[in-house]
Amino acid sequence: MSSAMSSDSTKAAVLKLLDEQQRPFSLADISEKVKELGKSSIQKALDSLVRRGKIIEKVYGKQKIYCIAQEDGKPEHAELIRQLDTDCVRLREELTRRQQQIRSLETALTELSSKMTVGEALEEIESLERGIELLRGQLEEVRAAEKESSSSHAPPPPQLDKDELEKKYNLYLSAYRKRKRICTEMIGHIMEGYPKSKQHLLEDIGIETDEAVGFRLTTLTE
Repeated sequence: MSSAMSSDSTKAAVLKLLDEQQRPFSLADISEKVKELGKSSIQKALDSLVRRGKIIEKVYGKQKIYCIAQEDGKPEHAELIRQLDTDCVRLREELTRRQQQIRSLETALTELSSKMTVGEALEEIESLERGIELLRGQLEEVRAAEKESSSSHAPPPPQLDKDELEKKYNLYLSAYRKRKRICTEMIGHIMEGYPKSKQHLLEDIGIETDEAVGFRLTTLTE
């Protein structure tokens, strides 16, 4: 008998809460409001009230929401259900949008992880710049020697091969441009979430552009 009375009092307390608040609650919300009642007894009371049509149960994903069943003729009932359905659609759309953003960021992160870091790209660029300058100097020596030999009819120096130097120069030039493009792309990705200017970012991470140091890249035809 006491168990039945306890069950009835729990139902009455839950029903009173939902009726007074006139808003949807989850099981956790109700348990927080009526802490003196056990969560299992509240769930049993909710299930019983749903079966009796006293309250309405709506399922959103893994969450169950409960609200008072309005009497016929009261517009609040239909309005509350419409509002819940509208909120559900809005939240699902927001969830889909957030999931798409996460997938996009994960893809970008995977692409960046497979590339050089900014520091590695800068070191590679500096190394290639030194190699280009060295080859450029050697080519100038070959050209000067060829010019001198054409005027003096002396045989060209055998220690330097022009075709081989040009081949190496073009190889360095191609690698330099590739590394510089990777570095530029990575800086572009960083700029998407950087709050300051590009110049400020370059100063923060210690990057000097070709223009800043007066480095001018030329081809062999120039």
